[in-house]
Amino acid sequence: MIEASAMDLPFFPIRGARDIPVQTQIQSDEVEGRADPGDGGDDVEPAHCELDPGPEYGDVLHQLPLPLILLDNRGHVQEFNEKAKILFGHLQQNKPVAFVIRDNSLIETINQTIDGGTGLTETQLTLARPDKQHFSVIISSFMVEEKSRTAVMFIDRTTALEAEKMRTEFVANVSHELRTPLTSIMGFVKTLQGPAGDDQATREKFLKILLQQSQRMLRLVSDQLSLSKIERSDFVSQTAQASLSQAAERVRAALDHQIKTTGVTVNLDMPPTPVIVAGVLDELIQMIQNLTENAIRYGRQNGQVDLTIKQNVTHDALPGIPLASICVADNGDGIAPSHLPRLTERFYRVDKGRSREMGGTGLGLAIVKHIVSRHRGHLDITSDLGQGSRFTIYLPCKRPSDNEVKPL
Repeated sequence: MIEASAMDLPFFPIRGARDIPVQTQIQSDEVEGRADPGDGGDDVEPAHCELDPGPEYGDVLHQLPLPLILLDNRGHVQEFNEKAKILFGHLQQNKPVAFVIRDNSLIETINQTIDGGTGLTETQLTLARPDKQHFSVIISSFMVEEKSRTAVMFIDRTTALEAEKMRTEFVANVSHELRTPLTSIMGFVKTLQGPAGDDQATREKFLKILLQQSQRMLRLVSDQLSLSKIERSDFVSQTAQASLSQAAERVRAALDHQIKTTGVTVNLDMPPTPVIVAGVLDELIQMIQNLTENAIRYGRQNGQVDLTIKQNVTHDALPGIPLASICVADNGDGIAPSHLPRLTERFYRVDKGRSREMGGTGLGLAIVKHIVSRHRGHLDITSDLGQGSRFTIYLPCKRPSDNEVKPL
């Protein structure tokens, strides 16, 4: 007998007595389950009758990779597998399923399926835990040895829903990033179509802005295509080889004009012999260039950027693997610690206004992260306010082979 009063207990729609308190329902079920020996009682199912699934049936039930609960025709738990026990924790045989699933809508759907006798129903369940979990719930009613049984199976949809949310946010971010320069371009075009277009100085000023905004859209589209291509790719083949030294030198040459324009000094420090890693040269170049451009763009005017390559290094994240590393460091203002964990997210910016003004797309570090992941590497980011930031990439290294590595 339960000591708590009916007023102390929450109400859940338990099969067979949806308008009476839980305690009263338990008592009535106990009475209902005891058949009078003198009346035949063939149609009354004992309250504590357990389903004997048989060895093969039981093995299948308990080996299922999804949480599954088997109910009788009163909505009481008859069987459940280990996955269901992990999910709900307090499952007990011959107890109403409403004791552990505290969702009125789901319990009502289960009861309706039981009432139907046979059939299949799908509904949704969200468990409000520290990290929300979202499930598709499949409810199927069937007959076993002339007894009605209902199976309730839970399919975790959390990852799929989060992916859909990310996709929606990505589309929204892309639309916003494209709308801003497009709005600017349309405004300047309309201005040039008016009397202001006759003034040569005004026309040259606006045409320069139009070119900048067009280039910004081109960079955004190019970065999106690059990111999409990298995400679709598998890991780099372990037989692939590329020179990290060669990639850094090519980046230094490609950014020569930007370096001279900004007055930034870019130092390249690397071993005298080529540092060979398991990788794809073009992707390594893009990775290093994104980091170096950021260091130049957001560093101090006439500041300094150091590219340092080392070989035969170690890192706890990649134990037992011979590694090479490249570090891109600047002496800029630094980044607050609160921003560091989110730097590689798409469209995440520490200073949104400054980033757009400097021509950033918000995708550069996301591309770097995915290239590093594709190369089975690791990315470390450290920063000190007022002193600068350091982006260090660790990659599995290989012995140089003149036959497999392209010359400079």
